[in-house]
Amino acid sequence: LKMSAESGYTPVFDSVYYLKRAADSADEPPLDNYYGSVKSGSFRDSFDTATPVFAGFHAMENGTAHDHLDAGQFVFEADGVRWAYDLGRDNYGLSGYFRENGYRLYRKNAEGHNVLLINPVSYTTGYYGQNTTGKTTLERYETEKNGAFAVFDLGDVYSRDVSEYRCGFYF
Repeated sequence: LKMSAESGYTPVFDSVYYLKRAADSADEPPLDNYYGSVKSGSFRDSFDTATPVFAGFHAMENGTAHDHLDAGQFVFEADGVRWAYDLGRDNYGLSGYFRENGYRLYRKNAEGHNVLLINPVSYTTGYYGQNTTGKTTLERYETEKNGAFAVFDLGDVYSRDVSEYRCGFYF
């Protein structure tokens, strides 16, 4: 495949890395977005600065393909500094990566993510910081001109240790 001169990626990636041009639309893109199918979203203060204030959040339930125990994770960036971040993808070739023992890997378990860790225990118990099949629910999402927020019910994810748990992101 040849690289696209416009995006710098091969054509198959052009739809993923599409560069929106001002001429494409007179409408400004939204500063806040929520993607329901993956229970993730982002907030930002501007598209007109090289150093926006940005927050991204993720609350997908556990037990899905390629999952990590990261329900409730967020990233935060301001003034060009990433203050809270995700370690990113891992090596799928690691031994046991797609089995229950895969959660012993730091990047897959709750300790390797920017999430709350309650009553940590030895992994020999089969508990890795979050319920491996825990479900999540978006309870509320609002976006306005001067701010936005999202609130998730993560009670099932932490059901071993709490009866209720809400995780909120306010921007």
